[in-house]
Amino acid sequence: MVEFVDAVAGLAVASAVVSAALVRVALAHRSEVGARGLALSMGGMTVWLAAYGTALAFETVVPPVVAYNFVILAAGVGTVGWFLMALEYTRQRFPSRRGLVALFAVPAVTQVFAWTNRMHELFWAPGTTPLLGGGLDRVYGPLFYPHAAYSYVLVAAATALFLRHALRRRGVFRKQAGAMALAGVGPLLADIGHVTLSVLGPRVDLTPLSFVFGGLVATWALFRYRFLELVPVARRTAVDRMRDPFVALDDEARIIDANGRADALLGTDPVLGDPVSEYWPAVERALPEDPEAARTVELVAREGESADTRNYSLNVSPLPLGPARTGWVVVARDVTEHRRRECELAAKNRELERTTAQLRRKNDQLERVADIAAHDLRTPLATADALVELLRTDIEDADPSVRQSLSDLETVHARLREFAARIPDLARESLAVETETPFDLEATARDAWTVVDTGRLSLVIEGTTTLRGQPSRVQQALENLFENAVVHGVEPFGAADQPATRSDPIGSSDSDATRDSSESGADGPARSEPLLRGGSGDPDFDRDPVPESVAGSDGDSVPGSGPETDRGPDEAATTVRVGTLGDEAGFYVEDDGPGIPPERRERALAYGTEDGEGGYGLAIVRTTVEAHGWRLSVTECDAGGARFEVRTDE
Repeated sequence: MVEFVDAVAGLAVASAVVSAALVRVALAHRSEVGARGLALSMGGMTVWLAAYGTALAFETVVPPVVAYNFVILAAGVGTVGWFLMALEYTRQRFPSRRGLVALFAVPAVTQVFAWTNRMHELFWAPGTTPLLGGGLDRVYGPLFYPHAAYSYVLVAAATALFLRHALRRRGVFRKQAGAMALAGVGPLLADIGHVTLSVLGPRVDLTPLSFVFGGLVATWALFRYRFLELVPVARRTAVDRMRDPFVALDDEARIIDANGRADALLGTDPVLGDPVSEYWPAVERALPEDPEAARTVELVAREGESADTRNYSLNVSPLPLGPARTGWVVVARDVTEHRRRECELAAKNRELERTTAQLRRKNDQLERVADIAAHDLRTPLATADALVELLRTDIEDADPSVRQSLSDLETVHARLREFAARIPDLARESLAVETETPFDLEATARDAWTVVDTGRLSLVIEGTTTLRGQPSRVQQALENLFENAVVHGVEPFGAADQPATRSDPIGSSDSDATRDSSESGADGPARSEPLLRGGSGDPDFDRDPVPESVAGSDGDSVPGSGPETDRGPDEAATTVRVGTLGDEAGFYVEDDGPGIPPERRERALAYGTEDGEGGYGLAIVRTTVEAHGWRLSVTECDAGGARFEVRTDE
């Protein structure tokens, strides 16, 4: 018998360790439903098992009466915790602070009488004596039985709650509740049997051993059915917490249930049993004629006495009420804000359509103007060509410079005819480059250089690369950059006294021409700057015998010439350089002139402005670069001149 008692003591201590582990698990999930009650219950079980094992195995160290007083403490606290866990898990009303005080009142009073038993012997009756080999021969006093009955009632009530919940739920929640009910039944029956029958004698109490069974079942529920992670939500709670109005109707359209938001749909809190037509007749009219069919309709409700309205989308579903009886479940969703946004979007779409129509009309007008301009330019150009031919015929023995000027004039006419032919295409051309072809930067730069009147400037190609885009538009952009170097090669960008050369790619003014005309005096009309390469406004102009050169990357020279410009000897631009950006994809165009001041660089890329700081040439360059999806920036080169960098990011 001694060996059996020792085995029971060891099993009790081992079970206490398992219970302590369950306490730790419950505390780790203390924010979950039922976790606090479970931790309290498992804590009581741990104390009970440890005290019982101590009473059996260490009776010489701890008096058995003291150990059993801890058993009574653990029983009171553990049963209250088990009951609280059942209340919270099954979504019953959790006790208030006063209710909790009342629940713990009986265990507290029991402890007072247990620890003061020597004074009154009402809890442990006379005859309660320690046994040799461990244990306590207990004789219960009159105050023990209220404690026992109270504990039995709490455990039985918790078991009943779990069983009822298991019968009402399905799936994993039924298994959770069933497992917890089973975990509580074992200790309850074992303790009742020990107190009333004592089948195995006073030393062996099966109640702590039944805790081993209960602990294993509880552990199974915790980890197999995720007791503290998957927590059931009462349907009533879910319906009451719904943000949408909910109304249940019987087969005669009378209200049989509603949640707290139903007043938003019906205008006031409904009275169960009233016909829904007394609150909002439209709801009754929205019910389907077929009792088995569902339906979704949209209704408009007025808010109280105000003129404001709300839009509700009603989802009507059949609700079986019994044999041959079908009611309805009506769930209304407030879609007012959704409808308002739809109206705003529709209004914006209409405005966008009007704007698109206006742009389409303006584009059509632009195309017509471009066609007219292209057509009307052909006649004066044809007349100018005829006049040039007449001049050639009349002055067969003219000075070579005059013949050269006529050839340059014919070149200009050809350029104008080409431009006139492209006007309609330019008007219809989209901003983006739709068709891309590969082309060489150096070749395109040389083609652009031959078109521009570059005067005494030299072109140096410091590097080349293959670009993808529209070569003609890129060449036009390079032409404008070269013209910018010609025009602003002496005076900084934005200076008031720029020379009146050919069309300024950045911005031009008639003020210079007016000033020259007013200063001519008796000497006659002022001569304009040469417009064509090799030409002069002065018949006695002597051509330079040695033309300037265009220096290529391979050291070859390409002839280039032009009129002398009124540049200062120290500030005049002499060279335009084209090259690649090195580590970055792209290219640059720079000159060694005075450059563009930092505060005017952004304005330089804008279309013509009244202050003269913007024009068209560089604005066209920016538009062309952006059309290719590239980026244009204006900075300063090492020589201090303007530097235009185009990053292609290819």
